Amino acid sequence: RRAGGGRGGAMAALATPQAQDSVFSDMKTLLRRQILGLLEEAANTTESWLVAVLDARATRVVSSFVTMFDIMEQRVTLVESLEKARQSFPEMEVVYIIEPSEGSVTRLVEDFSKAKAPYGDVHLLFLSKLSDARFAQLRSCEALIARVKSLKEINVDFLALESSVFHLDDAHCFAQLYRSSSIVPFAERTASRLVSVCAAVHECPTVRFREGSPMGNVAQHLVGMLDQLKATANGWWWHGAPGHTDRPQGTLLLLDRSEDCLSPLLHFCSYECLVHDLLPVQASNMIKVKIQGREKQALLNEGDEVWAKLRHRHIADVLTSLTTDVDDIKKRNANAVKVHRGEGAGPSVEELGKIVKAMPEYQAQLDRYSQHIQMAQQCMSHIQASGNALLNLIVEVEQTLATGSDMTGKAVKPSALIDQIVDHLITDDVRAKLRIILIFVAASGRNLAEEDLERLVRAANLSATDTQLVTALRGLLGSSDQGGSSVTSPEKKKGWGLSRIMGGTSSAASSASEYAYESSRYTCPIKAIAEALVQEKLSTADFPVAEGQAPAKAVAQSMRRHGNAAAAWQKRGFAGARSIIFMAGGLCYGELQALYDVSEKHGKEILMGGTSIMKAEDFMTELRSAV
Repeated sequence: RRAGGGRGGAMAALATPQAQDSVFSDMKTLLRRQILGLLEEAANTTESWLVAVLDARATRVVSSFVTMFDIMEQRVTLVESLEKARQSFPEMEVVYIIEPSEGSVTRLVEDFSKAKAPYGDVHLLFLSKLSDARFAQLRSCEALIARVKSLKEINVDFLALESSVFHLDDAHCFAQLYRSSSIVPFAERTASRLVSVCAAVHECPTVRFREGSPMGNVAQHLVGMLDQLKATANGWWWHGAPGHTDRPQGTLLLLDRSEDCLSPLLHFCSYECLVHDLLPVQASNMIKVKIQGREKQALLNEGDEVWAKLRHRHIADVLTSLTTDVDDIKKRNANAVKVHRGEGAGPSVEELGKIVKAMPEYQAQLDRYSQHIQMAQQCMSHIQASGNALLNLIVEVEQTLATGSDMTGKAVKPSALIDQIVDHLITDDVRAKLRIILIFVAASGRNLAEEDLERLVRAANLSATDTQLVTALRGLLGSSDQGGSSVTSPEKKKGWGLSRIMGGTSSAASSASEYAYESSRYTCPIKAIAEALVQEKLSTADFPVAEGQAPAKAVAQSMRRHGNAAAAWQKRGFAGARSIIFMAGGLCYGELQALYDVSEKHGKEILMGGTSIMKAEDFMTELRSAV
């Protein structure tokens, strides 16, 4: 019963999902099932209620895919913070969910170094692998060891932002990634967290990386950790392994931010991109809105059907769609509208009963749409602002810089846009001035003329600190050998060129018919890479398989034994192997949209993630740390 013996008997690597359809579930569903299953296991060992104690990182991780209500449903009566003072409940069992860091393990040991233990029996769930040093620290506390009922490394050390989007909660990594004399600490930390992503979705993937990039170091650590996971995790399986050929082995592609410094700086005109770029969205994806005169917090996630439906659409389409949908709702609830307004003849008692039942749902729908209409209108107010802050004019210049051509398709060099850019520098908004200059620098690449840059810096009246930011970007561009003004025609720069990516000839530049709005001419380079990956055309010369691994082999798939579960998976629109695309240094919202487009177009599941999900402001902050 106790875990005071050897380490091996005290832990299981992770909980294996029990449901038969786990192989076909999305990432958030798998994570939710896993963490609630672990809490249920703890609850089944006692007749008393449980207390849950989470440290700061575990709180961020767990709350990304489980609600407080979900936790309380597992006979948890109280959820507390490890870092705060807590009341003792010696008659109740406790579940600690914490990261295996020195700080968190020290606080755990301190809880049971008191004269009277604060809880009864103890269940320990560590987000990732517990080091020998931390395990020794645990064993040094006899009072704690005497109470440990279970100890597990659950391999859940990342945040699930959406069903297909994750990040490692590592927003400040540029200094270690690009400036540090040793990348090893970053590589070990990143590889460890990526292993937890792979473990959660039952993947032991083929690991690929950009040749010559710092991610080669991460790939080496990751392969070793995956091998260790396979050797030590009892009951864990992966797609493509013997007995689990329902879908082929997946691929994990490692990229880094230095390869594309332009995308995170640009204004994208999709709803999600503009909301995060222009509105005060909190880190938890909460935003304040006014509904019926009252201020409330709205959560932007896939649980909001309106947000899920419209987030990747152009802002102009969003406003049209919202207006049309609200009109349709009112037409379907004509009687409720009349009662709400106090109009028309009174309904019969039977009709009134039906209306009263429908009113809450009707009002909830209106409130939800009112929230999004308000947000979309706020975005449009920025786009249509007066004077030099007119965002639609700035976007036009950005698109020409980024694509290397104007709206007619005529080639335009960045230097030809200097006068227009100078006009946009007549503003008091220092961040806006700095952003357009950084876009100019990123778009120019190796072709940047010093006299053009000096003119822009003078016109913007940049401080010495802000000028250092420009220098940092140039250094980052140089580290990846970027050049040419057009990233959408990537054959002009090493590594991201379509001919190199595809291992063949370059595709033609996008024609005007391929985009609906002139403000959306630019395509993130990651889209071409993702398309090549899911079509198995990604160049092995430029994106080799990590040393010690063999390329994934096709396996015969059998859906018969999974019945309805397989049908459900196919209903999600996916076929074949899963791809995981990871961006060290952070993935931007425009890139998320591009990867979703590839997934939908080709019917392939893509898990997309980064060290963080970043906005332009975040990218500039990271650049500053690399100065």
